[in-house]
Amino acid sequence: MSSNTELVEMKIYKEIIDFLQSNMVHQGHSLINRPRKRNLSDVLFEKISNGEFKNEEEAALEIYGTWDYRFRRLRGRFIDNITTSILGIDFKGQQTYKYSKNYYACLREITVAKILNGKTFYSSAVFFAKRCYDKSRQYGYYDLLFDSIRILKAHYGTRLMMMKKYSSLKNELEEVREILRLEDLAASHYADMIIHQKRNRHKIVGNVVLYQEYFDELKPYLQSCNSFRFQLFTRTIRLNIYSIQHDFEKMLKYAKADLDFYMSHSIFHPIHTTIFLTQKITACVRLGIYEEGLKDISTALDIIGEKNVNWFPLKYKQFFIYMQSKRYAEAQRIYHEVINHKRYKTLFPAMKEDWKVGGAYLNYVIESGLLETKQEFKFRLGKFLNSVPEYSKDRRVKNIPILIAQILFMIKRGQTNKAIDRIESIQMYCYGNLRYNEAVRSNAFIRMLLEIPKRSFKKQPVLDRVGKYLKKLKEVPLHQSGKNFDLELIPYERLWEYVVSNLK
Repeated sequence: MSSNTELVEMKIYKEIIDFLQSNMVHQGHSLINRPRKRNLSDVLFEKISNGEFKNEEEAALEIYGTWDYRFRRLRGRFIDNITTSILGIDFKGQQTYKYSKNYYACLREITVAKILNGKTFYSSAVFFAKRCYDKSRQYGYYDLLFDSIRILKAHYGTRLMMMKKYSSLKNELEEVREILRLEDLAASHYADMIIHQKRNRHKIVGNVVLYQEYFDELKPYLQSCNSFRFQLFTRTIRLNIYSIQHDFEKMLKYAKADLDFYMSHSIFHPIHTTIFLTQKITACVRLGIYEEGLKDISTALDIIGEKNVNWFPLKYKQFFIYMQSKRYAEAQRIYHEVINHKRYKTLFPAMKEDWKVGGAYLNYVIESGLLETKQEFKFRLGKFLNSVPEYSKDRRVKNIPILIAQILFMIKRGQTNKAIDRIESIQMYCYGNLRYNEAVRSNAFIRMLLEIPKRSFKKQPVLDRVGKYLKKLKEVPLHQSGKNFDLELIPYERLWEYVVSNLK
């Protein structure tokens, strides 16, 4: 294999083939070569589709017995055929949103216009550029509009020398150039915010100051720039600022305003509305406005469908609301719908563990007799603990729900010795890893649990000692508990009632 040959990763080919097959397009078929004889390009397509090669070298050895110029030529033909196939996809016949269908149609037309223009078929190039121009203006595809104006400007300027039309297009090109600049600025600020937030997640005040500077630079153009990309990124930055500050009332206010803006522009992609719906849902959950949150979740789920990556997070918010509001039967229905979903096994480990922890608390509700179920198996605590390695690695806040779940089941099952040992180890964990101000409500609740073995699992002595901690829970309501709000699938006040009911 030549040292200066750059290998293309096989997963890239596989991804392209999956795309083509999902759109029912066969590689290499076009208007000018159909029907045609089967060739090695078809063989390569099928073998990659079947996952028979780990890399290009394996493909070369299988087809030619060695890596040489013949495979490199085959690869070139293969990529050419793939390109032809992608350009030949007819999106109009698919169940795709109108906004996307028209974008792909315009993209194909401007591509054709550029090829014809480059080959000096000017009249044909202008024909396709005009088609792209009209739709791009209507739907706000400013990247495609820019390219179409350039072709038309050259045509009416240097070729036809129509000064009035040329000047109009020249001015319009500058306006579009400015919109593209603002789009790029907003997208860059959004990306910078996401990266910075991940790397500096503990510097809340500094983060807010920086992100506010981003928004202040973009804010003057909110009324004048109609680009959906600019509006999307700028409005998302604003909502993120309020989210970081835990100012959920303002977050809810602006999420509603953002939704009104997008809903008033029917040309926008419906998926874009789900971004603001999700932000509104988060605000509703944090403010305890559950019915409105559930309604918005249903709307968002109807828009995105089960194949969208946000389906599982939205279902978890739905599950969380049902658990919070003591609607355990609905929570159980959502839980089983998700874990039995065909894509559940492909979830990221951390996301899957969210559902496993949720399942643990749901099973605690069942064992406590708070939910009638046909479930016959007994929840195995040891198996659960082994199934959440990502949570268990967290030596700080995220491990809290697992620690509490262990104690809950041990007390419920009357395993006092195990409960004593576990509670003692949790006490050491808290002293070594958990800052009190980091999770006020969780610290208060854990200290309530610590009183149980100290008072020999006797109800009244325990109740006599936990008053100050119950007061702390009251002073810091769940909806004011900051970033650790989602630790409580069941509010600690209600969970404490369940625990006390198991004491004598």
